[in-house]
Amino acid sequence: MKFPSEWLSVRLKDAITDMQSGFAQRPGEAGTTPQIRTHNISPQGQIDLNGLKFINPSTVELEHYSLQPGDVIFNNTNSEEWVGKTAVFKEKDNYVFSNHMTRIRVDTSLISPDFLAYYLHFLWRSGFSKQKAKRWVNQAGIDQSALQEFIVPLPTLLEQQHIVNILYQAEKLRRLRYEEFTQIKKLSQALFVEKFGNPFENPKGFKKIQLHKVCEFIGGGTPSTARKDFWEGNIPWVSPKDMILDYIFDSEDHISEVGLTDSATNIIPSKSVLVVTRSGILKHAFPCAINLVDVAINQDIKALIPKNRINPFFLLFQLKTLTPLILKNVRIGATVHNLETEFLKQVQIILPPLDLQNEFESIINKVKNIEELIRQNDLFGENFNRNIVNSSFFGDLTETWRGIERRALKHSTEKRDALLGGPRKKVILKAHAPEERPWLAQPNRHWLMDQLSDLQGFVYDALREWKGTIIPSEHLETFHEQAFPVEHLEDANDQILRALHQLAGLGLIAKISLYNHEGDYVTAFRGLREQELSQVSDRQYLAKG
Repeated sequence: MKFPSEWLSVRLKDAITDMQSGFAQRPGEAGTTPQIRTHNISPQGQIDLNGLKFINPSTVELEHYSLQPGDVIFNNTNSEEWVGKTAVFKEKDNYVFSNHMTRIRVDTSLISPDFLAYYLHFLWRSGFSKQKAKRWVNQAGIDQSALQEFIVPLPTLLEQQHIVNILYQAEKLRRLRYEEFTQIKKLSQALFVEKFGNPFENPKGFKKIQLHKVCEFIGGGTPSTARKDFWEGNIPWVSPKDMILDYIFDSEDHISEVGLTDSATNIIPSKSVLVVTRSGILKHAFPCAINLVDVAINQDIKALIPKNRINPFFLLFQLKTLTPLILKNVRIGATVHNLETEFLKQVQIILPPLDLQNEFESIINKVKNIEELIRQNDLFGENFNRNIVNSSFFGDLTETWRGIERRALKHSTEKRDALLGGPRKKVILKAHAPEERPWLAQPNRHWLMDQLSDLQGFVYDALREWKGTIIPSEHLETFHEQAFPVEHLEDANDQILRALHQLAGLGLIAKISLYNHEGDYVTAFRGLREQELSQVSDRQYLAKG
């Protein structure tokens, strides 16, 4: 990247005073101190306090891993698409941070924490962080030694603050446009209740009918990922990750005609209602949408094709209104949440006259047009913001300003250059090292470890770090969140559970049964204890005679 001639560029280590990775908390030790984790940095580069986890750090951990306003938080481990997200911490209460985050404290005489956070987040959005990350088992990481070598632009503090002010205003505008979009989305559901009443209470006395009597239910499937030609077509293939908006025009993945023919998926005609029936998201939401083009769907989605007595737009917003009832009937599985198709088929819905339903569609179409206009209007300002950020760090945004402020910048430049020319404080790099435990060093064991897949090896190492903690198979979320900080990986728990069973079968970890609070026995896993290692060693010794 080429910076303006008036700017300097330095290694990150030359503009900061401290770099510290966080720590992992063992499960079952819930407390009162909030811990910032990977999901607490938004894609927009902001601290998001939704979904906070609360832990109970020791006095030493609180001293070493506390956060203070102005700390720059860098996501050091995640899926390769998300590693590198960065934000400035500005809260005043006591917070700590996980081992998948790195805390950076800047030399404020040289660089603004906001400027650095914006720049590091810009590197994430531009794909630079992904390129620099080391990869393993659905994850990627950037350690401190690599991060400290990142090249950072160093305009004067005066220009940095000017850039920060512009980027802050651009982000404020983006949020306002997003809030406008959110309110429009809520309007459609409010209009439904206004016209038909709450379907739970049915105050207008409409006829009630089971869902399967007015809809045909169709499932989907996934073409083989081993066949590249299956995924080189133009047929939208909808999966839960596409079920974000109320209307689907396209999808992230596409399949070919041969992929459609040679798999369990089906073509779903436009103006059907798609609902997610298998996903972790069913823990708190019931995604449903209307496809406005023909699509194929995967096995985690059901398509409800309306018959001639029901309008799809009317059905969509009735299902959204019935979400609380539907979520109460989600079946919580060992690794994923399911909504049984038979339950959905029996759901009672109100069925007003078709002409009233069609009137509602006419109203909704006007709202939909406004919603689509906002959505396409620079994607909530995302493209506008991206251009602003790009021009900021290439120097184009402030080129005219630099000419106007030449005199003030001269003094600021001299001050910066004098600081860089003087003696520099050595940057302190700190890492959390888990406590070592004794493990057997037998040749046969080494051979077996060498045969493990990447995933098996990673699960094995992660379980060792948990130092004997028991992991119930029906509650993998905490283990997944801390050992596998991967966002948006739908089948992560399935993969982890399979690896745990395989490791137990090889005798590398312990598989046990636990009596849970519901009175049932469940499978759980833990690392081998020292006495168990000794028993294995004794058996090996006795076997030799």
